[in-house]
Amino acid sequence: MDEEATRSRSRREGDDGGHSPPEAEASPESGGGSSEDDLDLISRLPDCILGEIVTRLPTADAVRIQLLSTRWRHAWSSSPLNLDIGDDKLRRFHSYRSHRRLVSALLAVHPGPTRRLKLAHSDDRVYNRWLWDPAFNGLRELEIDADRSWWYTSSSTKPLPDRALRFAPTLRVLKIGRVAFPSAFSSAAASALRFPRLELLSFLRIDVSEGTLHGVLAGCPVLKTLVLNHCTGFAKVHITSPTITSFAISASQSHDYTAYPDEVVPVRLRQVVVEDAPLLEKLVPFREELNGRSFELRVVNAPRLRVLGSLSMMISKLELGAATVFNVTSRRVNHVTRESAVQEKRSLMHAVMLATTLPTVKVLAVEDVDCVHDVANFLRCFPRLEKIYVSVSNGFRSVGSYEKLNPIQCLEHHLKMVAISGYEGKRSHVKLAKFFLRSARVLQLMKFRSCSIFVTKGWIVDQQRQLQVRNMACHNVKFHFVPDSSYQDVYCGNYIEDMSLAIHDSSGDDPYHQWFES
Repeated sequence: MDEEATRSRSRREGDDGGHSPPEAEASPESGGGSSEDDLDLISRLPDCILGEIVTRLPTADAVRIQLLSTRWRHAWSSSPLNLDIGDDKLRRFHSYRSHRRLVSALLAVHPGPTRRLKLAHSDDRVYNRWLWDPAFNGLRELEIDADRSWWYTSSSTKPLPDRALRFAPTLRVLKIGRVAFPSAFSSAAASALRFPRLELLSFLRIDVSEGTLHGVLAGCPVLKTLVLNHCTGFAKVHITSPTITSFAISASQSHDYTAYPDEVVPVRLRQVVVEDAPLLEKLVPFREELNGRSFELRVVNAPRLRVLGSLSMMISKLELGAATVFNVTSRRVNHVTRESAVQEKRSLMHAVMLATTLPTVKVLAVEDVDCVHDVANFLRCFPRLEKIYVSVSNGFRSVGSYEKLNPIQCLEHHLKMVAISGYEGKRSHVKLAKFFLRSARVLQLMKFRSCSIFVTKGWIVDQQRQLQVRNMACHNVKFHFVPDSSYQDVYCGNYIEDMSLAIHDSSGDDPYHQWFES
């Protein structure tokens, strides 16, 4: 009886008669519990999770992962293929011919399916043969981009591979760059083309007719993100979509075709109309170069719009709703430096009519405004604005002030963050910053992006001293200075390799943050 009670008490206390519990016993494979396998927690993951890891790795790394251990030996071949034919690690030590053989060998040993295929478009014949490979059946993500060494002209743009659109029924992501839709691909054929599962569509420097573009968009019933970057062939974009949430667009560069009389002048963008987009949250008109073409932007119905900009002279006319209009006009201003005072001509945005507000917009980016008065007019349009990015790279005059008798709602109740790009500590720049410090009652953070030669420890201390004002609207404001080594003048500049990545992520409420901090 006593012996039985002792055994029962030992079990309750975790004592198994001096023997180790089963889970702690050493096994031959574990080498006494001290091998490196005990530290390899990733290999203990279920096969389905390992497959998700492998299919997101670059192609060369995914193949090499088989060498890690026997546990990983079949991870690549049993995971959905992520094939980037232009992967530098695949091309670095191979001639063009051996690189083709390598890709063909990869397709021969991987049974499929394929999650993502990226082509650096250069050889139509070879690519069309690869695109028929059964491993690509059910493809979800397709990226086609001509060689980046090609600069855009209408004569050098390569045609889209003939068989690239066979994946339309299954694609979720389609990115096409530096190619042209075949001339035989009519508007009627585009209307018949359906992308029933496509969520992201990105066109970069492609030439596509207006009818073909709208035909493709009409065939995307669940499209969420659309990017049109430096495209030609259409003069107007008309957005009517019940599903789109993010839309980014930029006009193509301005070229002097009189110097090239044999060059065919492409059709260029002149107007963008957001007619009906009930779910649109991010509208990002951007420019990569200061000499980009301008176009009109009309926002008729976008009741959930949260992010807008960058608004610049690239937009020759901005209409918000039925009765708010901004125009770009030329203005002569005095540019005063320590050495001289000269008169220069600037193209700037100014308000023509302010009668409609967009209370849903929380994040705004503006350029090509040169006085407090113009900034204040933008603020009046967005009464619940929480963040604003202002570029003063092209010069700023401290003209205008805040009229307390005509309060701006976002300054009184909502504006929490102000970011100024191109800040150099000039008197006019300091006055702009003080305008916000004196007026924004719930301001928490001010960020300044400055040329790296300015941003020294002593300079920052001096700026912080200048920005201290007695009648600050909020006394807990933090200052953050960001050095700009790239001398980037505009938001969403040419340092953004893939705009779709910046705006497609639903968790990214503020796409300008990463550009400002980079």
